[in-house]
Amino acid sequence: MRKCRAAILRTLGCFSLLAHCVAVPVMGQTASEIAAKYPLVKAYEIRPGILMTASYDKGGQVCEMVLERRHKTDKQIINFDEIFSEQIVKELVNELVPESERGKELKGAYGLENTATLDGQFVVVEYSYENILVKLYGTLRPGSTGYVVAIIEWRKRVCRQQGEAQRIHAKPPGR
Repeated sequence: MRKCRAAILRTLGCFSLLAHCVAVPVMGQTASEIAAKYPLVKAYEIRPGILMTASYDKGGQVCEMVLERRHKTDKQIINFDEIFSEQIVKELVNELVPESERGKELKGAYGLENTATLDGQFVVVEYSYENILVKLYGTLRPGSTGYVVAIIEWRKRVCRQQGEAQRIHAKPPGR
């Protein structure tokens, strides 16, 4: 009887230790723990499902805007096919950088309004203006008729280097 009881206690002790070891890693991290490890990236939702992140020069002026689509929707759907058409990118550029700020459109080679660079199954299309350069990055997969990322770069502004960027620390909820 004692041997059986001792075996049961050892088994319970092992299960308790195992449960503790498994439970600790699955406990959630706090906002301050995550902020201590990683820089916070600030994004603006400029249209439903379209995010814009900005980089700034030393004077605080925007020097680059990156436009991307969210792939996870509020309805818990993961969509890998979300892309930009050239039309929506032009609308967003007009909204984010009005003509008075971007300047006149410059013509590329052969008087075309844009230039395209092909590299295997990837394409980069550039629209050039007096003060900004707009780059559209896409793929040439069958059925793909748009771009994955659009980047707006200011010609006369230099973005801070990665190490110079100020870290934005999130405050833990309720503080």
